[in-house]
Amino acid sequence: MISADWLYFLLMTVIFVLVFLTPVILAYVKGSKDLGKALNLYSTEIEKALRKYKDIVIKGKGVKNLLELLYNVHLPKINSDIQIEVSLIERRTYVYYLYKIFGKLPDILILRGVIERKPATSLVIIPRKKKKIISKIMEYLSQLQEIRIKSLSQEILFSADDSRYAIKYLSKKVNENVYNLKERLNFIFVDYTPPHIEINCEITEKTASQVINFAISLMMTLLQNIREVKMPGRRTEALKFIRKTIAELRQQTR
Repeated sequence: MISADWLYFLLMTVIFVLVFLTPVILAYVKGSKDLGKALNLYSTEIEKALRKYKDIVIKGKGVKNLLELLYNVHLPKINSDIQIEVSLIERRTYVYYLYKIFGKLPDILILRGVIERKPATSLVIIPRKKKKIISKIMEYLSQLQEIRIKSLSQEILFSADDSRYAIKYLSKKVNENVYNLKERLNFIFVDYTPPHIEINCEITEKTASQVINFAISLMMTLLQNIREVKMPGRRTEALKFIRKTIAELRQQTR
């Protein structure tokens, strides 16, 4: 005959499972489903955006642990390569859904471009509201030349080690795409070492279509503009630090 103490223990065990383990299991199941849905959406939007451009070859596509979507794209006409990465925030935990009630939890879209020769000059573009990034690199940004762009400089910081050449990157189409991305943009970085161009944006399922289209358009235009500026440049210590610091900050936020 089962004792009262044993029945009590069984009852408390069942309650523990229901109260604590059930949310964990449900969050994992729902999170896996939501990750799959987001991956499919992002993949569809990326491929739809790429189809707008001629002479593009998708060399590879991959998914890692439902948390990373990766495309490798080649542009034979200008002998350049683009890597498109979507880094998805982990959804298979109930903490994600609790936090989502109180704040935004975007995924990250990263475009990396590699050209056949190094750019003429560097370029750093950061929205001024990204105070954490700017504060970390301000000492080194002060060693670069700020570029004033009418209607954009009040909200976005443009800096380069040689503004005479960097201004040639900033065509009307580039500036329009930067403006369209400003609410989602983390930073844009043009450097002498590969990847020569990096565009980093926040992305959600609601904003996917717009952000992906603007970011790919921006990358395509920058690749072309940078190729047309012939003067080769030299990387400075400030650029090395800026790139390293931005990479570290990106890791801390994931």
